[in-house]
Amino acid sequence: MTAEVFHSIFDQMNDPVLLRSGEDWLLNPAAQALRLTDAELGQLADWSGDAYIWLSLRFYHVSVQRVDGEAMFLLRQDGFLSELTENISSQIRLRLQSAFGCVADLSRVGALRSNLKARERLCGISRELYRLLRMTQELELAGQPELSLPQPDCYDLVFALTQLGDELRELLRPTEVEFRMELEPKSLVLTADPSQIKYMLLCLVSNALPHLPSTGGRVALGLKEQNGQAILTVSDNGDGFSPDLLSNPLWSQPHRLVLGRGLGLGLPLVQRIAAAHDGKVMVFPSSKGSRVTVSIPIRLPTDHFAQPRFPDREAGGFSQAKVLLSNALPRSVYFPNPDGDET
Repeated sequence: MTAEVFHSIFDQMNDPVLLRSGEDWLLNPAAQALRLTDAELGQLADWSGDAYIWLSLRFYHVSVQRVDGEAMFLLRQDGFLSELTENISSQIRLRLQSAFGCVADLSRVGALRSNLKARERLCGISRELYRLLRMTQELELAGQPELSLPQPDCYDLVFALTQLGDELRELLRPTEVEFRMELEPKSLVLTADPSQIKYMLLCLVSNALPHLPSTGGRVALGLKEQNGQAILTVSDNGDGFSPDLLSNPLWSQPHRLVLGRGLGLGLPLVQRIAAAHDGKVMVFPSSKGSRVTVSIPIRLPTDHFAQPRFPDREAGGFSQAKVLLSNALPRSVYFPNPDGDET
C-alpha cells in the first residue's frame, strides 16, 4: 500500500484514529474534530488494552495496538453511556424540583423559621439539594454536544465581571475569605458566550475555596488584555491542586473515587469551555497557592455598528453562583426563600 493510499483511507475513516510515533501524533480528521488537549493526549499515550475512557466530554471505547514503540488508537463513541448521563440528569432534576418545593413549603412555617435548630436543618437540606443540582448541571453539560458550539454575543467583559464580583463578594460575606477583583482594563468588548464564561469562572472559584486556609484565605479574580487575548485569572493562597484534575474526571478513573469530590467534571468542563472559545487553560500551582489563567482571543463583531450587550443579572430561578459554590459556602447562605432562589 502506497503512502498516498494509506493517507486517503486514514483520512476517510469515520471513527477517530490517532497514530503515535515517539512524541509525534498523527490524527485523522475525525480525531482532529475532538480538539483533544495535550493532557488528554498524554492520558491516551499511557493507555493500554481495550477499555472505556472519558474524552472530549464523551465516553469512548479505546482499542490500542502497539508495535516497535509506535501505537495506533481507535476510538469508538459509546452512545449508550453518553445518552445515559442526559437521562439521569433529567430524572434527577424532576425529583429536585419536587424536593425544593417541599423545603420551600417548610420554610413558610413560622415555628420552623423562628427555631434556630430547625433553620439550621433546613439550610443543610437546601444546600445538599443545591449540590445535587450542581451535579445535575454538570451531567447535562457533559451530555450536550452543543458545548463545543458556544452562543456568541457581543458584550463588555469588564462590566460582566464587575457584576459577578459583586455577587461573589456578597455570597462570601458570611465567611472569612477575602475576595478581590483585579481588573486592569476599564472596558473590554469581545464576542463570546456570556453564560459559558461565567460558568467557567465560577467553577474555578469553587475549586479554589475548599483549598484555602481556615483563616486568612484569599481569592482573586483578575482580567488583563495582552496580545489580542483576554487573560482571565483566578488565584488563591490555598494548598493548591494537581493540574491533572483538568483532564481526569471521576468518569475516567472510577477506581479512584474520592468521597465528597462529586463527579469531578467541573475542571474538565472549564477546559472544554475554554477550548470552545479557542482559548487555553494553564495551571500554576505552588506552595503559596494556585493560579489558573484562561486566555481567550478577543474577537469583535463583523458589524461595525453592533452595540455591546451588558448581561443582565439573573432575574429568577437559581443563582448560578450559589449552585456552583455549594461545596464551599456555609449553610446559612442556603436558607430557602419561599418566593424563589433570589433574595
